[in-house]
Amino acid sequence: MLKNLILIITLIISYSLSIKAQDENGQCGWYEAQEAFFEEHPEAKEKAELEFKNFNAFAANFDNANKMTPDTVIIPIVFHIIHINGPENVSNQLIYDAVDQMNMDYMATNSDLSEVVEDFVDIIGNTKIIFRLAQIDPDGNCTNGITRTVSELTNTGGNALKNLIYWPRDSYLNVWVSKIALETEGSGTVLGYSQYPSTVHNYPGNDGIVVRSNAIGYDKRTLTHEAAHWMNIIHVWGDSNEAGLATNCSESDFVGDTPNTIGHTSGCSLSSESCGSLDNIQNYMDYGTCKRMFTEGQSNRMIAALNSYLSQRNQIWTNANLIETGVNSAPQLCASDFIADEKRICSGTEVQFTNASYNGDTEWTWTFEGGEPSTSNEENPLVIYNTPGTYPVSLTISNGNDELTEIKESFIHVLEDVGSTTPILEGFESATTLPNDDWTIFSTDEDRYWEVTNAASNSGSKSVVLKNYYQNEGNVDELESNSIDLSGLEEVAISFKYAYAKRHNADTDVLKLKVTRTCGTNWLVKETLKANDGTLVTAPNHAGYFTPESTEWNEAYIDNISYLYLIENFRFKFEFNSGDGNNIYLDDINIFDPTTVGINEVNKAALKYKVFPNPIENTLNISFNLLHNTDVVGDVYDISGRKVMNLFDRSFQIGVNEMQVNTADWNSGMYFVRIQLEGETFIEKVIKN
Repeated sequence: MLKNLILIITLIISYSLSIKAQDENGQCGWYEAQEAFFEEHPEAKEKAELEFKNFNAFAANFDNANKMTPDTVIIPIVFHIIHINGPENVSNQLIYDAVDQMNMDYMATNSDLSEVVEDFVDIIGNTKIIFRLAQIDPDGNCTNGITRTVSELTNTGGNALKNLIYWPRDSYLNVWVSKIALETEGSGTVLGYSQYPSTVHNYPGNDGIVVRSNAIGYDKRTLTHEAAHWMNIIHVWGDSNEAGLATNCSESDFVGDTPNTIGHTSGCSLSSESCGSLDNIQNYMDYGTCKRMFTEGQSNRMIAALNSYLSQRNQIWTNANLIETGVNSAPQLCASDFIADEKRICSGTEVQFTNASYNGDTEWTWTFEGGEPSTSNEENPLVIYNTPGTYPVSLTISNGNDELTEIKESFIHVLEDVGSTTPILEGFESATTLPNDDWTIFSTDEDRYWEVTNAASNSGSKSVVLKNYYQNEGNVDELESNSIDLSGLEEVAISFKYAYAKRHNADTDVLKLKVTRTCGTNWLVKETLKANDGTLVTAPNHAGYFTPESTEWNEAYIDNISYLYLIENFRFKFEFNSGDGNNIYLDDINIFDPTTVGINEVNKAALKYKVFPNPIENTLNISFNLLHNTDVVGDVYDISGRKVMNLFDRSFQIGVNEMQVNTADWNSGMYFVRIQLEGETFIEKVIKN
């Protein structure tokens, strides 16, 4: 009785520790994903169980001598990276490393194979399976076997990822990479999951592997484990997810040369005998931390799966499909491309360029106008730009026979050492497009950007809009200023007008104002306006496309900017995080020293006063921009100082005011147009032909 009690207590403690270990080390989410799948498709469960039973019988009687698969099996693979521009947006190189690790594990060439304990050396399995990144996509276009999709679903994972992008399973093994592989309750961190072919046979859109972004690369075996599930391999303790429970000794993984075990959730006890014989804790299908091998029996079961009709596994490796996906030949050059860690920089800044070309490029010829060095043959060169200006970059790649060139005009913009002077009033009235000399734009989806519009404005006739109505949740869009000289100011304040509406009550859009004193290396958030707390909302919910009325604008005023930012190349930007809401508009962006001029007096300090054309023929145009309603006097004088014409003497409204003057009767010569408001005088010289 006491012995049994001690055993029960020991098991309880062991199970508790196993849950803690799962939290720390992670686990496979196969069981949770399957339960969720059957809950969504209850009609599939009985059929899946029958197919699983039938496959076990097929695998048990499978004769390698009669296999259809070649001696070495090649499987085309594609990685779909689901991200919101965080660390989950893993590099191409990490994907290449992950595929290398899989291939070493499946071909039994992994360097740590020598550490397998003597009892299992003779049954180490070489599956002779090779995974190769696809070179041709389902539409026949060239690819590097890696796609990237911006979506907040990276934070939740699960089968919803598969609805974002999916390539036919009879041609490709789909792998989705995301920040979270699967959300579970109380079962620890899920590193990845895949379903058995028998489970998803009639549901191709659910087939494939989902893996956590920090669980791939060299010396990480999550993909090795999950790809085995994809080929109908079971955990070594049996068809369950409950590693560490004694009841598993009676269960089987349907592989003859893997000893029965209760499984391990962590650690690497090479002498463990949980079910009366030495455990194969180094097996890739255990949860131990020293995975090194498959067995011959597991290898045979995988080959059986690839010869089975289940989930079209017997089609993916055929020669016809290898030709169709481009993986049966040497890598073919199909795209020259590159990226840079920064594209809008201050002089003296280093830029890291990264080759993003594919496939099989072995030689690189870079040209950097304005950069040092001006040319390079390195794959990923580091370049310094010392002179302000806008510069192109070109890259020619070669594989020794063919060449491809990519030229990106106006790719690097080096800002002036001393920025524009304040005060600044930006109403976008003279802007026609973005980007321009004053603003840079960025979007994670490279589809919709901030743009100039005349559909709505707080003042004048223009503003800028981000058409968020059409965007996917999770997109990030930025509107970034040029350099501004704040070096002589006592303080600085930024004000702007904005208009925004939700589409649904649950929308989570966020607008942030960020500032930098390091030319964009680091940004500090100074204002955050949110849809879910109402600070961003200026109008009632709009189910359709939102265009604000004149009364649907609010103003933000920011004056909590440290004196440390009063430098010659200060910059600020607006960052909008899409949360499924409607459009957002910005207008009347001001930056000034509040100790010398109040926000209501920025008019006279930063009056955007224009007369045009010059010289004039028969019509003179006059334009000025006001921040608030005020009295303005306008007159015209000739070169002798005689008043020729009184233009106006009245109150004008906030925003841009424009008028035309008939000059057909004026004599040829020089004239002066004088504007007076709030004690300030502005004079512009014009010539009449």
